[in-house]
Amino acid sequence: MKSLYQLIVEYSLGLKDPSSVQACILSWMNADPCIPDLAYTVCGNDHPETEKALLSIAKYVDEGFTLTSLTAEQASAEVLISQGNLYLSGKISAIEFCRIVQEFDTRFIDSTPNYSFNWLGDLYNQCDWCDDSWSLTSRPQLTSHIQEHLLEVERWLKSL
Repeated sequence: MKSLYQLIVEYSLGLKDPSSVQACILSWMNADPCIPDLAYTVCGNDHPETEKALLSIAKYVDEGFTLTSLTAEQASAEVLISQGNLYLSGKISAIEFCRIVQEFDTRFIDSTPNYSFNWLGDLYNQCDWCDDSWSLTSRPQLTSHIQEHLLEVERWLKSL
């Protein structure tokens, strides 16, 4: 099951829409009746403040949670792996993957480094100047770099 924190990160990146968030929350509520009442606010029809409600649930579970906290950074690394694998399997484009890398770089660049391992590695530079013409075959060096880097990130996450 996807973690609450991964769901928040994906939603904040525009990878999930409110209805898919609601479906995920409903499945959690069915599995665990102790889910806080805040979860019900996410499950209203077309709730305009889905991210705010998700953040409230996360803060209920972890008072210090923000989109740049240690927990969010770890969840972001997990999302990076997921999105990298989607790119490597041809399910998203290079420009979609690189947009996510850019968003993470922007989100975490000003925060104090939380870990000794740089989980974004050199991906920002590898994605520099990415455009619609980039693909698995037209940019094999990007593909190779992503494959190698995702393995490093997976090892790092297992070590935490």
